[in-house]
Amino acid sequence: MKIIYSAFVCLFYCAPLISEEITPRQVVSYFLKNNYDLKIDASRVLQKKGDIKKAYGEFDSQLTARYAYDYKETPRATSLDTAGNAKAVTSKTKEHEIKLQKKFKSGTDITVPYKYNIVNSDSTFRVIRETHEPSLSMTLKQGLVKPFFKGYTTRDIDSAEFSYSSQLEKNNGDLAVKAIKVLEQYLDMYEKTKQLKLYKTTLESAKKNYEFSQHKKKLGKNSLIEELEALSALKRAEEKVLTQTLTVANGKMDLSQQMFGEVNTKFEILEELQIPKIPTLPDRIGDIYSKAKDRRSEAIQKKLDLENNINKNRLASVDKLPDVDLEARYEGKGLDRTLSSANSDVLNSTYPTWRVSVTGKRPLFLHAAEGQLLVSNELLEQAKLQQEMTNHEIFFEIMSGIRSLKQEQKILKAMELSEQAEKIKVDFFSKKFYAGQISFLELGKSIEAYEKSELELVKSKVRLIKSWYQFQKSQGQFFYSLNVAFEERKVPRKVPADF
Repeated sequence: MKIIYSAFVCLFYCAPLISEEITPRQVVSYFLKNNYDLKIDASRVLQKKGDIKKAYGEFDSQLTARYAYDYKETPRATSLDTAGNAKAVTSKTKEHEIKLQKKFKSGTDITVPYKYNIVNSDSTFRVIRETHEPSLSMTLKQGLVKPFFKGYTTRDIDSAEFSYSSQLEKNNGDLAVKAIKVLEQYLDMYEKTKQLKLYKTTLESAKKNYEFSQHKKKLGKNSLIEELEALSALKRAEEKVLTQTLTVANGKMDLSQQMFGEVNTKFEILEELQIPKIPTLPDRIGDIYSKAKDRRSEAIQKKLDLENNINKNRLASVDKLPDVDLEARYEGKGLDRTLSSANSDVLNSTYPTWRVSVTGKRPLFLHAAEGQLLVSNELLEQAKLQQEMTNHEIFFEIMSGIRSLKQEQKILKAMELSEQAEKIKVDFFSKKFYAGQISFLELGKSIEAYEKSELELVKSKVRLIKSWYQFQKSQGQFFYSLNVAFEERKVPRKVPADF
């Protein structure tokens, strides 16, 4: 049943298609363009960008409009001897107000309200029954201590910008990790495809061996054991081909899902992979390590996190200082009415009011501020340790990458020599077989050994290519080494030299 299912899969997926061979560069390029995980990650970055806009909203101008109507009845003070019979004093007030308010990054808060009240009252104390009372004022409030510390009033904006930059660098770091994983998946498919080719060659050898045993049987020169061994070898070879065909088909589907975001098997793995030109590897990595710290997204992210914590720690110290505010207010009130009056000297006039105050405020105990400073100190220490740990990891990756490359280069040379030796043996046994000196079984074993050496050479080649791209990733040059462009990352701020 397994063989029948495998054969069906083979016919379905291995049917001739108008397809093209794709290179490692194309694999990564398709992956960056179509993968759904990357699209979700990009959305998270844009989400952080929205947080920056929200933080700027604190400094947006605010316009407030208000209308109020007030109706009130009170007893007349001049008619207390006839309480209960005297008509109450009625007053009606209509209030109209428009207020403009703006907060600045300097810590200055300006409020400009314009009011227009219409008061109507039949009180005997009022000379004018209905008055129109416009007023225009301006209030200026300025912090005298904390706002003068750099970044205090814009701490939410700075924090949002740091968070955006950090998320962007994290995304870039994850991007390289995911891209190299897909590239390694492609290289694994190359290895499996070569292995399938080997199994097919072994199958052809098994078929010829079985036919040869049948021919010997007709001549009476073959034993039952030899015939059964040849048949068993043929069935094992068929099973291997069908199983590997299914493995290649499933791997191709999974790879296409990563590259195109859908099942698309109309592509082929390269017939032969070219080994990248590897320069002479240094014994000391000081210069490589120094450049890698400036390129690697992980290192840049930790630098940003450290700078953000430095800034937060500095402002946490400022929070312990008292709040001292200067407030200056000017108001100009007017008095008017709709009808003329003998009291025109009172009407159509402006009555100014000035007011200046200084307010100081400080908690008797600084539990909140000191607690926040303690938390900030620990977060800063953690950020320093995380940066140091990341730098050690980068150093280890580079060292490990160099060792791995040197080792794989040596192994590849050994595998090339082994493959050449097996090829010479195949040529030697082929001549002996056609001369009738050995059986086809011996020649088949020689061919199978040669094919296995070829597979080992392919595996060594794949490991070397993987090591090369891992080494490029450790330096922050993975995409550059493939000549694949991706979204330009935000240039981060520099961390102070003291840290």
